[in-house]
Amino acid sequence: MDEDINIDDFLTKTGTYGWFQKRIYIFVCLVAMAACTQSFIQVFIAGQGDHWCKVSQWENDTCDFTNVSAAECRDLKRLLSTPPNKDNTLRSCTKFNLTGVELKTVYEDNATQYDVIDCDEGWYFDNSVFRSTLTEDWSLVCDDYYIPNVLQSIYMAGYFGGSIIYGSLADRFGRYYILLFCSFSAGGLGILSALSPNVYIYGVLKFLTGLSVNGSLLVGFVLGTELVPPQARVLFGVALWYACVLSYFLLPGLARIIPSWRWIIGICSSLFFTLIPGIWLISESPRWLLTKKRRQAAEKIMRKIAEMNGKELTEETYSRVKDDVRSKFYLLWAIVRYCQSRGQHLRLVLFIRCCRDVVLRSLYPSHESIWQEVVHSVLLIFSRIRLLCNHFCTTMCVGFCSAAARIGGVVAPLILVLERAWPSLPMICFSFSSLLAGCLVFILPETKGKRMPDTIQESIDLKKTTEKV
Repeated sequence: MDEDINIDDFLTKTGTYGWFQKRIYIFVCLVAMAACTQSFIQVFIAGQGDHWCKVSQWENDTCDFTNVSAAECRDLKRLLSTPPNKDNTLRSCTKFNLTGVELKTVYEDNATQYDVIDCDEGWYFDNSVFRSTLTEDWSLVCDDYYIPNVLQSIYMAGYFGGSIIYGSLADRFGRYYILLFCSFSAGGLGILSALSPNVYIYGVLKFLTGLSVNGSLLVGFVLGTELVPPQARVLFGVALWYACVLSYFLLPGLARIIPSWRWIIGICSSLFFTLIPGIWLISESPRWLLTKKRRQAAEKIMRKIAEMNGKELTEETYSRVKDDVRSKFYLLWAIVRYCQSRGQHLRLVLFIRCCRDVVLRSLYPSHESIWQEVVHSVLLIFSRIRLLCNHFCTTMCVGFCSAAARIGGVVAPLILVLERAWPSLPMICFSFSSLLAGCLVFILPETKGKRMPDTIQESIDLKKTTEKV
């Protein structure tokens, strides 16, 4: 009697790079592109250009007492109304108290005789670099300069929550439905954030958007990985992140063409709706269905995979696929408990992945700055992680590392001002932490061509096993 086979064996029999897998990845990559634009869109919609204080009584003055152009008149108004710094650069947050004083009078007299006050009438903004930003619309400069960074941290906090919440939901309700829900909710919430009347509503919507965005990216990655055999896993996994890189190339061009920050958010958010055809073209993971003892539904999808990939398999092949995929998927609390007794290697793998992801994610939102207080915070977070472990399961192992990656994303925007203490400190710290993370990666086991581990013991034995598919 022939031996049972697992889902990886079955996927290998249906073809390594079949049309079924390619079709799934087309949609998963589209979702990835939409998700990745949301993480970097802040650079283009909240950029802070040059700005200076308004002097309302001078707004209609055309400088007719001098022979200058309109642009030169604007520069003259700024020069006459703004106190200089010690290095002769003009300040951005203070002005001379020129209430009731005409422009011509200040031009002819010495402006330094007037008192210096804070901007009390708003600001003018230089639009040569950023034509329209939320920073300008909501005057998030001077005393409120930190708010755009807080908004990005709020978004990344939602990103962090999405790793935990939707990873758990995907294990409970399936990858297909959670992927669709996350993608469409991310698109809808993103469009609503573009319509925000103030910064407070915008912050709430960005948090909710972050939840759904990371949910769509995380669940899409898991779904795509579970639908390909081990030989194709690396290629398809890399293709997903290449889609992210492509979005990074397209976003600056899009931001350059579109003048309004609201339209930029709206268009990038609408990319999630490219998944609409996926309602009919994407399938649930047969691996997940088998773990839920839904063999009939899993077999239906397995037949669909074989048919679309042009493979004719015997009825015996379908019946030989194990119901439990070599074992049930364990809860994350079981992994931690197992690590305490015999799984030191698995515990080390999880720790290394978390450390590496924290470093890499912190590099993305804040490539010119670094954190000093984060080291202490990260250590505290890792010491508390186990308290959460009894709530999450299989996909949550991926979500666990993804959540760790968001720690760097959350803190990075908040520590931009720390570079003022020492300009070289950011690069020194980033270089050291990246080097450490890179060295730790060499301890991880090789997974190329090997079956996907489904149990704790298989994960522990992964480093010493030589069996390949």
